Amino acid sequence: MLVGGAGGADTEVPKVTNLRAEPGRFCAVRSSTCTNPGTRIRFNVSTGATVTGNIWPRRENLKGYVEFRRHFNAGPNSIRMNDRRLTPGRWTFKIQGLNSVGSGTTAIVDVRVVK
Repeated sequence: MLVGGAGGADTEVPKVTNLRAEPGRFCAVRSSTCTNPGTRIRFNVSTGATVTGNIWPRRENLKGYVEFRRHFNAGPNSIRMNDRRLTPGRWTFKIQGLNSVGSGTTAIVDVRVVK
């Protein structure tokens, strides 16, 4: 692969670290007992990359959902996740970065959906 002399060329695969969901236990649908559905996903990326976030149920053999696929700059990042398709139970959320060098590490966090 040839890299031009202009700056901005990627030199390493993106590493995703410090993945967390705040709160880790949340509701998916607004109701009288849940006025703020969803959760905020926070993570760090070592280099600018397109990050993909997927979620799937832990105990059932069902296909998961792609929650987002977008570019994030290097450093700390966050995104709000609110998906009405999520049913009550435990879910696994995974993110992975991709840039011109290749796919980087994955990070996984378990979350719990109530109501």
